[in-house]
Amino acid sequence: MSGAAGAEPRGKKAAQLEAIGTARAPAYVRSNELANVESATFRRAPGHQWARAGGKRTIRLDPGKKVYLWVIDQSGAFHVAPYEKLS
Repeated sequence: MSGAAGAEPRGKKAAQLEAIGTARAPAYVRSNELANVESATFRRAPGHQWARAGGKRTIRLDPGKKVYLWVIDQSGAFHVAPYEKLS
């Protein structure tokens, strides 16, 4: 057994948090990015992909797309979609 005497075994979630860090607020939020999340309806973005650490999914990025938006949700899943400016 490794580690200090009396130390609790690390769980999968603790290992993920150690690898990516804790959640933090964004550096800035634009006024058009605010929404009442409880009443909002969201559509899945075109090209949306997601994966979890240690899972079977693989995210493949298109070199032709220059900018991607990404987020790690509360369950630890990594979501990514190509950025497309709406006109």
